Amino acid sequence: MAVVYDLNMNVIALIAKAIGYALLVLLVARLYKKQSKQSPFIAVILVVLIGLFSFTINIPINDSIISLSILPLGVWILFFILKRKEGRWATYRSYAWLGFGANYLFLAIQLFAIPIHHLVYPEDKLETYVAVVENTAIISTHPSGKEACLDEKRLIKQVTTAKEEPFYSEEWYYETFVGSESGGNERFPYLLIGAGPKWGSGLHALTFIEQDGKGVLVSTRKHQLYYRMEDSVFCR
Repeated sequence: MAVVYDLNMNVIALIAKAIGYALLVLLVARLYKKQSKQSPFIAVILVVLIGLFSFTINIPINDSIISLSILPLGVWILFFILKRKEGRWATYRSYAWLGFGANYLFLAIQLFAIPIHHLVYPEDKLETYVAVVENTAIISTHPSGKEACLDEKRLIKQVTTAKEEPFYSEEWYYETFVGSESGGNERFPYLLIGAGPKWGSGLHALTFIEQDGKGVLVSTRKHQLYYRMEDSVFCR
């Protein structure tokens, strides 16, 4: 059975990006009004956009990746193109550098948005990843998984109270694939399907259920989180 990810976008990041571009437009408009000789506005916008182009390095911060602009490649390109005609580079130089400087404006907004995202969508809470639980079900992903069904009401009741516990990946791998001659039993033989994260979080994860129905393993592109519930979510 194919696993379909929820097409959930990161609303915080989209808002931050929109704010960044709005501020850039205001800065361009302000600079444009100050110019004694105003150039075609379309040409100004094009120069600013080319000025944004830069050589960047990616830096990981709190499970997020930020891009730090190092070299103003767009400014250099514009310089070599515009210097061919006298006075052209002097006319558009400030717009080119404004475009490059906007990279740091976007960086500052992104750094501000990261803690806001963690505050609105805490990535250590099960309810962030399993927020939409209507029409959910479980399927067996390993021969050791017995036939079972999901009790949605019991799952909904315990999502907000589930406690995160240590995830012993190496130990559990040894128990499953090394510690038994028969290949062992998969600790999480069930996959929760139909569940979705909080709207606007932009988070996507696979959610596995433990053999006893009380453990939940959330696997994202960044990390794996393990939670325990007081009662099994299997039908009785």
